[in-house]
Amino acid sequence: MRRRALIALAALCGCRWDVVLGADGIAVRPDASTDATPALDAPLVLPRDVPMVLDAVADATVDATQDAPPDVPETPMGTIRSLAPGGTFTCVVRTDASVWCWGDNTRGQLGVGSTAPVTGPVRVRGLGPVTSMVSGARHACALLTAGGLRCWGANERGQLGDGTTVDRPSPVAPTGLDAVDEVSAGAGHTCARHGSVVRCAGDNRRGQLGDGSTIDRNVFTAVAGSFRRVLAGGAFTAAETTDGAVQAWGANDRGQLGDGTTVDRPTPGPVLGLSEGRLHAVGDAHSLARTADGTTWAWGDGARGALGDGATLVRTTPLAVESWRGQSSLVAGDGFTCGALGTDAVSCAGANDRGQIGDGTSTDNPVPQRIIEFARNPPRALAAGAGHGCALVNTELWCWGDNTLGQIEPGGPPMLIRPMLLPR
Repeated sequence: MRRRALIALAALCGCRWDVVLGADGIAVRPDASTDATPALDAPLVLPRDVPMVLDAVADATVDATQDAPPDVPETPMGTIRSLAPGGTFTCVVRTDASVWCWGDNTRGQLGVGSTAPVTGPVRVRGLGPVTSMVSGARHACALLTAGGLRCWGANERGQLGDGTTVDRPSPVAPTGLDAVDEVSAGAGHTCARHGSVVRCAGDNRRGQLGDGSTIDRNVFTAVAGSFRRVLAGGAFTAAETTDGAVQAWGANDRGQLGDGTTVDRPTPGPVLGLSEGRLHAVGDAHSLARTADGTTWAWGDGARGALGDGATLVRTTPLAVESWRGQSSLVAGDGFTCGALGTDAVSCAGANDRGQIGDGTSTDNPVPQRIIEFARNPPRALAAGAGHGCALVNTELWCWGDNTLGQIEPGGPPMLIRPMLLPR
């Protein structure tokens, strides 16, 4: 164990800690006030400890890397393949197909077999090789290389789909899902697609499961229709039909269904004006899609500027937003949106009280602001949680925004108004 700790310590002490900038980012909405602790917008030297996790059985601290198989390097994270920031936690999939998470673990969302706190990245146990994963507000799901789906974390509304409403701190197999091609996690619900069939489980108080009712489901229930993509939002769901139309269902109090009303709908219905389009991002209460001519359309909750149209209005029907034209990727969180231009930089707009748009301030902005750290060095992957954001630049992981519960850097400042380079 001492040899492992020394190796991990050596790996973590490579200088990357010293290049950390203040941050801003995308994450879950925090409950804590920003008045108590000011945002950090200066170089930060972080502690150089070996990541530790509290063992719930022995009630002692243990090396968080100890369950890694022999062929996995003894460092918290190697080369990262994909990102999955959630509410107040963050997960990544490494190129060795393992999953590592850090941040809030009060509902078992880190998948370590307990709800004990962790102080650094920890490997999710009992998964096997993973192709991709998603994170919701307090739960997560992973698609296995061998097929099938595994989910863990909060389950009070049945969002894990295992037939219970018991939280699961270790991955479990949902009931009745033999094969899954795509999965998406919302605030308290989960949707999975196999072929053209979409099934959803969990919180259904606003009709977000699309089964025509407002009754929670703890097993995955089919949605009427034929789909090629599905994205779960806060309390609503959006999907592309197999013929290219965009549909949505669930909560609509902020215009998130794009049907010209603010009336909830428990079954799929068309988003007006998008008879053909490609969904790009779904946030807590807003969405963005692109049509074949390159136009990007946004609708839903723009009260804090998330739509990027220069206004702070709710849009109940899609609006063409020139600011997002040409973006190679778009991601959405709780009240903010970020886009990667592909050859230049990352720009974000919307809520910024936790540094979500990464412009070095904590002021909301309805006009997309460029993140200077990514100028001329665009990320190869971009992702948004509820109140924090992360980007992969070459092999480096940068995150910004809400860090109230350590979802960016455990033990770090409560919010980062500029991207911070995380150690590997």
